Amino acid sequence: MDMDPDEVLGEVALSELSAELTALRDRHQTLLTDQSRRDERVRAAARRAAADDALRYSRIYVNAAIEEALLPLTGLTYRVEQLGERAGTRQVTELRTAARAARAALDLARATRPKEASLVDDLQGEVARLRLYVTVTGRAMHVASGQADVDCECPGCHLIIGMDSTSPEFSPAALATQP
Repeated sequence: MDMDPDEVLGEVALSELSAELTALRDRHQTLLTDQSRRDERVRAAARRAAADDALRYSRIYVNAAIEEALLPLTGLTYRVEQLGERAGTRQVTELRTAARAARAALDLARATRPKEASLVDDLQGEVARLRLYVTVTGRAMHVASGQADVDCECPGCHLIIGMDSTSPEFSPAALATQP
């Protein structure tokens, strides 16, 4: 069966268009996948940055609270340092008043610290230790995969990105820093 040359050209053009369309769909799908992965990495980096900011601000507030709590003790040590060889009645009275204030501040601090606070501190330390382990393991998997790209698709990178996307409480820099 002989085909008309126009039909042959039409079928060739159709198969070329079909192949071109398939290649275009593949490129589009690759671009969408790459964009999704990039977006995931950007979100993880934003969560890490927000966690770093929250941690930094919380440390500022904690340090300010500690300084305020230490004011009575600072006053007491200042008065003790100002005592001469022979302390006068007024100096001893001021020293006793400062000592009472410092004692009251310490008692209040001990009484108001919830017992759960030490448990939370312990748990945060354990989470930080486990996150460090996952990061080191992810780096080792990344190196073993032989990928040179920092944001590749190896199992180690997925492990670190997955960990970073679950909880922004702590933020070890995943592959940006060397072990």
